Amino acid sequence: MRNFIFFLVTVVLVGCDNFETVINQQLDITPPFLNNVDTVTVNKLEIISNEDITFISESYISREGLLIKSINSQGSKISIEFSSDLIPGKEYLSEFRIEDKNRNTLSFISKFYGFNPRLPNLIINEFITKGSKTNPNKVELYIKEGGNLSGVTLFNGTSSSYDSIFIFPDIEVTAGEYIVIRTVSDNYPTPCIEIDNINIEHDKKFIQGVRDIRIDNFKLSSTNGVISIYDSPFGKPLDVVIYSKNRNDDTKNNRNFGLKKTLDRIDEVSDIDMWIGESEYLFPDDVIYIGDSTTTRSLNRVGFNDQNSREDWITVESRQSSFGFVNSLLEY
Repeated sequence: MRNFIFFLVTVVLVGCDNFETVINQQLDITPPFLNNVDTVTVNKLEIISNEDITFISESYISREGLLIKSINSQGSKISIEFSSDLIPGKEYLSEFRIEDKNRNTLSFISKFYGFNPRLPNLIINEFITKGSKTNPNKVELYIKEGGNLSGVTLFNGTSSSYDSIFIFPDIEVTAGEYIVIRTVSDNYPTPCIEIDNINIEHDKKFIQGVRDIRIDNFKLSSTNGVISIYDSPFGKPLDVVIYSKNRNDDTKNNRNFGLKKTLDRIDEVSDIDMWIGESEYLFPDDVIYIGDSTTTRSLNRVGFNDQNSREDWITVESRQSSFGFVNSLLEY
């Protein structure tokens, strides 16, 4: 779900004579295709197309008033250096226009986010998908190396296809820290993000000494799904988990992962080797089995193992969920 808005495409074609020339010489009248727009340093943005392009400076507009210091076009990539550093994790919005060698142009508006040079090393460490009003769905992150969470993004899905999203604000974290993200529920309807003070007693599920984050609209599927965390909304994946309550069944559609969109997300993760199965394509038996999980029997990573496979995970015994603390190894 890239935030590109295409609002003007132009091709150089005027009159019947030009049209005949295009037909006879088979000239290119297709505008450039936009592959990606993303920050790569604290003050540099890259625009990547499917062909050689140049930047039309006169059409540039920035919502935040960002000034351009320099522009470098190299084939299908344009590097834009801004006059000042961007704020890590902050959303920016700008209007751009690019042109190919045949003067076909593409104008678009794009969101991008300030580059974070101090990303922590983190993993998804525990989760439940069968939450209730009193014990809502949760995802726990474990910080292996400290840093700043600005712009780090949690998806119910992947960055290109998701049902819900949470972008972390400016939060300093240290190695060994646990972060518990849970959705609001009927019993606990008010969002809360602990930034500096991690001991805000905001409800009965408050965990002393643990950073609690309660957010809107992060309802995980209780059957099949993908949970992922990226370095930014349009960035690279840091960790991904895939789960299913099903077993392999060749008679079912979508490899028995339920919805087509879920299968597409799973294939996307598999294609970039963020999850490993027994064959080229992933099936339910290749992912985390949640059929035995409940509101108190969570899915726990075993000893911080991170081989991107179901072998990293177990379902723990009833009442052995350990959100905010060292994972239980009492397997159900």
